[in-house]
Amino acid sequence: LLRALSAARPPEELGALLCNLSQAPEGRETLLDRSGEAVRRMLALVRRPEAEMRRGVVGALRNCCFQHEHHEWLLGPEVDALPSLLLPLAGPEELPEHEMEQLPVELQYLPAEQRREEEPDIRRMLLEALLLVRRGN
Repeated sequence: LLRALSAARPPEELGALLCNLSQAPEGRETLLDRSGEAVRRMLALVRRPEAEMRRGVVGALRNCCFQHEHHEWLLGPEVDALPSLLLPLAGPEELPEHEMEQLPVELQYLPAEQRREEEPDIRRMLLEALLLVRRGN
């Protein structure tokens, strides 16, 4: 699974497999292994051009957020999942300087070509993941 996640072109079915795997508590625990390899690799796939891959990976990440005991680790410096979950929701709008400085560095001064996630289902799952990690803290 880790090899497939690391491949230059991961198999199309990988997103759906991860989403299905993460529906079971055992699957979530495996993906949330403290080495962080699987989670970091999934976070890297959130911006893939293939909608099916993004949908599956974001679904898996959202499902992993149901494990409240992992929230601090997911948001902490070891994984730092917040920028990866927020970036697809961000647009190119300019914000006042004081607001810009409050954002994670990865979300500051985005280029004009930055676009929000186009797929409504994926945006919804990203928001659900953010709500889950917020409620758990």
